[in-house]
Amino acid sequence: MKTRAFQIASVVCTGTLASAGTVLYEQNFNTGPTATGSTYSMSSQVSAITDTSRHFIHTTSTIAGTSYLGVDGGFVSGLNTNFFSSSSSLPTVTTSSFSLDGNSTVQFAIDLALHSSGSRWDSTSHVDFEYSIDGGSWASITSVDTDGADNAIPLFNGTAINRTFTNFATSISGLTGSMMQVRVVWADMDPGDSLGIDNLTISVVPVPPAAFAGLGLLAGLGAYRRFRK
Repeated sequence: MKTRAFQIASVVCTGTLASAGTVLYEQNFNTGPTATGSTYSMSSQVSAITDTSRHFIHTTSTIAGTSYLGVDGGFVSGLNTNFFSSSSSLPTVTTSSFSLDGNSTVQFAIDLALHSSGSRWDSTSHVDFEYSIDGGSWASITSVDTDGADNAIPLFNGTAINRTFTNFATSISGLTGSMMQVRVVWADMDPGDSLGIDNLTISVVPVPPAAFAGLGLLAGLGAYRRFRK
């Protein structure tokens, strides 16, 4: 008689696993940067009162000379920001600091739109998304640009942006530290080039369902023996 025994040791999961999709920071821009309790700042604001071809502003209403679609409350819009910017002062939106809560990878998501249909950017135009950890130097998340093409629709990681506010997302990994900030820099926006932003969110990257199932299976397994004669 042969006896075969197979042992699978039980696995005990320790520590705290953050809930998938937990929001670490959220900004809907429904109030201006100077409002009480505001968690973001703007480097400056210039409205389109006398010249509808240029502005950098937070607004909760229609902006002269623009036709954004899908507006959800307030938002920030920049059009031809080269007119306002200099090497020392680029039009910028910066979040307050928020806790990473021990996460080394997070998801950056934001709603983006162009000010009118058929809006195309010059090859040098770009808007940069950056982050800083614990007050350190700024590092790139990604950029909106035309991938070097001239008179082209701007792209977020290869996906085209149009005049209807649409959500775009990417992950940021390799984070070490406790507190994080994010900023959006309208770095080089030539005449006619625009970008509106809304609903900026930093959240815990969702864990795939299969991974959760695997963890649950391992955690629930006790000692198992099988004998065969």
